[in-house]
Amino acid sequence: MDTIELTINRILPGGQGMGHADGKTVLVPLTAAGDRVRVTPHRTRKRVVSAHLTEILEPGPDRIEPPCPHYGVCGGCHLMHLSPKAMHRTKESFVTDSLRRIAKIDAKELTNSVESMPESTQLWGYRSRAGFKVRRVRDRQLLGFFAHGSHKVVDLERCPILHPTLESLIAPLRETLSTLSIRDHLPQVDVCCGEEGVGAIVHVTKPPTRHDREKLLALTESFPELEIWIQRGRHHGRQRLRRGAPLTYRPVMDDGQEITLQFQPGDFTQAHFAHNRTLVRTVLEMAGSGERVLDLFCGIGNFSLPLTRRFGTVSGIESHAPLVERARNNAKRNRIGTALFTKADINKPDFEKLWKAHAHSTVVWDPPREGSTSLAKRLAATPPERSVAVSCDPATFARDCATLRAGGMRLSRVVPIDMFPHTHHVELAALFESTS
Repeated sequence: MDTIELTINRILPGGQGMGHADGKTVLVPLTAAGDRVRVTPHRTRKRVVSAHLTEILEPGPDRIEPPCPHYGVCGGCHLMHLSPKAMHRTKESFVTDSLRRIAKIDAKELTNSVESMPESTQLWGYRSRAGFKVRRVRDRQLLGFFAHGSHKVVDLERCPILHPTLESLIAPLRETLSTLSIRDHLPQVDVCCGEEGVGAIVHVTKPPTRHDREKLLALTESFPELEIWIQRGRHHGRQRLRRGAPLTYRPVMDDGQEITLQFQPGDFTQAHFAHNRTLVRTVLEMAGSGERVLDLFCGIGNFSLPLTRRFGTVSGIESHAPLVERARNNAKRNRIGTALFTKADINKPDFEKLWKAHAHSTVVWDPPREGSTSLAKRLAATPPERSVAVSCDPATFARDCATLRAGGMRLSRVVPIDMFPHTHHVELAALFESTS
């Protein structure tokens, strides 16, 4: 297939570089703005060409040498070839581009509301959770992440973005899995660590034998804190094989004090402890203070419990019952009696009663990646004085932002946060204020 030479103009959300050739837009992963490259097209749709990077003819000013031996093949990272400043600048553009295209916010308003990303305090060894893909290929046990654009597993030797505790698990975990009788029936192992504790969920499509369980338990000789679970199918098929040390992390409260939050493997937690502290502080600043605050999609209390320093009562609502229970336990453990947690699905009609029952001037919400169109409509219909949104997807955030703005809320402040350095993912916190 013929190659194309072009210059990359900018990086789009999702991490692909964009250039132009022969009147067509060309998208190329693993490129940097200013790169002069040779690429090989592999798909054309109308006037958009997707291409593989074949050769860097002249590197752009933002390009650096990535330190990971797997980078470029492994699909876990997308921007490791950018300098830290360029990576932050690029992620900020993902936020502003989405708000401009989807929420239709003009350049002047974006300049006034979107702040520069806080400087990363830890670019390496930060990632506290990961899902290792597992494959058995020609008598070799592969453990790692999917390659770019495929379901082939890149067998990891090391991973410089993983927390050191998780990186140290790679080799012994691979060796242990290779000895199991069900080694052909292991699609994935989810691993996580806290600032204390480490956990693993071994996903199986066939029940492990007693011998298999003994082999997995032998891992704890090297990792005495390790908590191991076996999961077949959905969450209800999860069984604990061994109880380890409690998994904990510590957000910083408004007065500089820390609280300790416990969680279990499989619970949602932010993957970067230091940048989660930045996120919590930012949410507290945006929320202000008052009598009551509603924390929606509250999880284990990451925002709810710190908010008790600023509000008389915090009402946390979460749809997943185990997380509600852990949030309540975290409140007790930290001797906080002003945080109340309720199980409810915010996207279902029965949430209406709870919504009306809570007098709230401030609402904090941290929905899943897909956002929450139903909640955005509800907020637009009855705007609180302040609404603080947390999002890990600028596109779905911009969609919900358009709904809130149509309901009379003003987007006052947006702070992008680099929760996943070297990937194309970007977290953000945003403050909306009522104009009525």
